Amino acid sequence: MKKFFKIGLIAAISLTISAAQANDNEFSLKAKNEKQKTISFLMNDNKEFNFSIFSDNKDLLFEQKFVGSAGLTKTYDLNALPDGTYTIKVESGSTLAQYAVKISNEKALISDAKIFAVYKPVITKDKDLVTLDFEVKEKTPIEVTVFNERNDELYSEVFKDRSKLIKKFNISKADGDSLTFVVKYNNESFTKTIETR
Repeated sequence: MKKFFKIGLIAAISLTISAAQANDNEFSLKAKNEKQKTISFLMNDNKEFNFSIFSDNKDLLFEQKFVGSAGLTKTYDLNALPDGTYTIKVESGSTLAQYAVKISNEKALISDAKIFAVYKPVITKDKDLVTLDFEVKEKTPIEVTVFNERNDELYSEVFKDRSKLIKKFNISKADGDSLTFVVKYNNESFTKTIETR
């Protein structure tokens, strides 16, 4: 279904009718009311966006990352999707807007956006030292895992009830050309690959 959906997904410039807006008008998500399963994403700012669509059971069906420019509209054709409920997530900077999309009777109906603050770890490399700096709003377990380029687990630890975590890794003896850091908390996962050479 993923391949069929990706092939069927079309991005084009379009005028639209009804809207759900998020985060001080940085962007808006709109649905056509012309008996179509079509939604449009209008950017009102020059920012990086991550647009993703998930099934009702949280499988990622489509993801697109792009830099938007003010006034640009991307239209997505959802005809490849069967009737059901889907989640659209639009992330820009430290803000995540989440929309519920119900597809039925050849129409896509969009809920108002739920806005969340996005907490992302900052992972930096200075010579042979990688520093992970992560701060979240409330105390929660934070899981950190490091993999080499062969996907072998090199390090894994869960830090319980932490709202701030600073962890340093000496990578001077790391084999291979890269390490992948995976940080998980509150059902969220963030991944960053660092070149070691």
